[in-house]
Amino acid sequence: MKSCLMVLLVSMVLLGGVAKADPRPDRWGKAGVGAGAAAGALLAGPPGALLGAGFGGFFAERLARARAAGELETELAMNRSDLDELRASLQQARREASDLRADLSDRDTRIAELERARRSSLEIETEIMFRTGHSAIEPESDVRLDGLARMLEENPDVKIRLDGYADPRGESAANLELSGERVGSVREALTARGIAADRIESHAHGAGRSEAATGDLDAYALERRVRVRLQAGDSDARVANSD
Repeated sequence: MKSCLMVLLVSMVLLGGVAKADPRPDRWGKAGVGAGAAAGALLAGPPGALLGAGFGGFFAERLARARAAGELETELAMNRSDLDELRASLQQARREASDLRADLSDRDTRIAELERARRSSLEIETEIMFRTGHSAIEPESDVRLDGLARMLEENPDVKIRLDGYADPRGESAANLELSGERVGSVREALTARGIAADRIESHAHGAGRSEAATGDLDAYALERRVRVRLQAGDSDARVANSD
């Protein structure tokens, strides 16, 4: 029993010394064989040396495999760490891309809102009033048309629509003609102030759309008018189709 323990002790000492001197697996195999042979020789002479060499080779092979497995585990752990870093980078890139899309969407929304605000600022409606049975421009309306013409000169993309009306007194044909004359007066006043005629669209409605109660003189006064509506040039269709 003491001899066996001595043999194991000698084997371990020999293997430990070789492993410290050179940790390569091929030297482990040689060290294991050498240590096993030496231990076998001490234990039982030449036959023991052969047996010990076999034992030592087996022992060294197991040690080499264990070390190789440890190196593989270390490499696998490093690869897993690299993979985790790549995943984290990908998630960060996705978050940044999402933030960028949100910023672009907000920017587009703001641009659209600004454009709507710009257009709405040009959606102007005013009225030129007339005396009963007349189509001449009144002095106070002349002043209003001066300011309107200046604004139109500063905004050449703005279109103008004129709608003429009359109160319900009198014959329908006469009222239609009168409303047309009123529109013509406003049109001529604008062109005389330098506004191109092709920017102006004219419509006469007579008294056909009157909502005034019969005999209501105040309501009648509000219907003797030309409505002037302005709109940005890219909205021609909506202006043209409005009543």
